[in-house]
Amino acid sequence: MEQMDFCPKLAAMAVDYNIKLSDKQLQELTCFYDLLYARIHNWSADIMAGTMIDCLSCYDPNTFPVGCRVIDIASGPGFPGIPLKILWPDIKLCMLDASEGRLSFRQEVVERLNLADVTNLHCRVEDAAILPEHHGQYQLSMSRGLSYSLQRLVELGLQFVETGGHYIEFEVERRHEMEGVAEKVAAVGGELVKVKEQDLEGRIFVYAKKVREMPLTSVTAE
Repeated sequence: MEQMDFCPKLAAMAVDYNIKLSDKQLQELTCFYDLLYARIHNWSADIMAGTMIDCLSCYDPNTFPVGCRVIDIASGPGFPGIPLKILWPDIKLCMLDASEGRLSFRQEVVERLNLADVTNLHCRVEDAAILPEHHGQYQLSMSRGLSYSLQRLVELGLQFVETGGHYIEFEVERRHEMEGVAEKVAAVGGELVKVKEQDLEGRIFVYAKKVREMPLTSVTAE
């Protein structure tokens, strides 16, 4: 029953949040949900529809240039990368995660949906951030699943993008850290572009632009 309910719930929520999804995109997101449901049975249609909308809500045309190179940091089962790739298939997506098991699941989704220009990277974020093939090689980075402090997350995210590129942080638990957020972003080589609030999941999106290159500190958490 949950699987049958998912598509209409997602379609209704997309209308509520002004997200335009084609029939093909709804089918692909439903297939993604079906694959998730087969692995994690307690993820209800309501929860997953909300998660998909949450992922898609970060989209901003000013930070997603056509054909941009995007890295999803600590992607887990593919959030927010896979929903965004379905919505905007022209992006070139890399999904980074330290879990090998999650990598195999994401690859299964990529193959089932025949998603082009998608790569999976099995690596710790701190290690990947200094690799020449990933450091400064993207136009956009994002993170939804890491538990570091806001400033540390911005520092890590900006390491992956070229100067002028953007990092999007999905915030819920660290709302108290929003005080002085512009100064925290500036301290790690960025410029706060905007903060967008949304009632879904109590979400705050933090958009930061990389304005100068900064060395990555050795601190792994704060």
